Amino acid sequence: VRRARHGEASIWAALAQAVLERMPGDARPQQAGLWASIGALRLHEGRFAEARDMLTKALALYQEVLDPLALRLAQTHSDLGNALRMLGDYDAAIEHYTLARTIREQTLGPAHPQVAMVLNNLAVVYATRGDDARAEPYYRQAIAVWEAALGPDHPNLGHALNNLGSLLQERGALVEAHALASRALAVWERAYGPDHPDLVSPLITLGNVQNAQGALASAEQTYRRAHALSEAALGPDHPDLAYTLVN
Repeated sequence: VRRARHGEASIWAALAQAVLERMPGDARPQQAGLWASIGALRLHEGRFAEARDMLTKALALYQEVLDPLALRLAQTHSDLGNALRMLGDYDAAIEHYTLARTIREQTLGPAHPQVAMVLNNLAVVYATRGDDARAEPYYRQAIAVWEAALGPDHPNLGHALNNLGSLLQERGALVEAHALASRALAVWERAYGPDHPDLVSPLITLGNVQNAQGALASAEQTYRRAHALSEAALGPDHPDLAYTLVN
């Protein structure tokens, strides 16, 4: 959903939900598609419990009417995994991500970009749970698949590059962490321009690496750029600004 049309999407979602309550039982494919779409929107809005409930309904209906390897099932598993991860239900999130990965690998092949996306998601949930040893190989797999499928400058790579850089920085592997964060920043600068708010994440990672390396002047400059981009995107009083201010 494009941000500029987000309000309109929410209105249509509310109407769709009202229609869903009146649909007959033999309209399961249409119901599943609507629940999945509304669940994905709620996920985008940060309404994770609602997203979980709607995506669970969609998944149950899809499983009644679709082939077990249908790609719509994979997407719903992936979205549901995202909602569960944000709610802290990590074991369930891993289960749904793994199912999404299995379907995509069997239908699209192991070198497809959609497989890389779910590999990155698995890495994120393991890293969030503190299992860096499990997270690292998933990040590396995701990077390898995205590079091979989309090329070295595709913006999707930025997520895994930055996430792996952050993980390695915390483990003290500062040289590789610096290279990964710098590359993530360069990829997104080429894709989005120098003033895009998505640059904040690799800038913070790079600043953390520079700080850990003792390059304090460089770290300060990097943090100030991250703060300026955050402030421009969020306004001067947003709580997320506290992180860059502390740094």
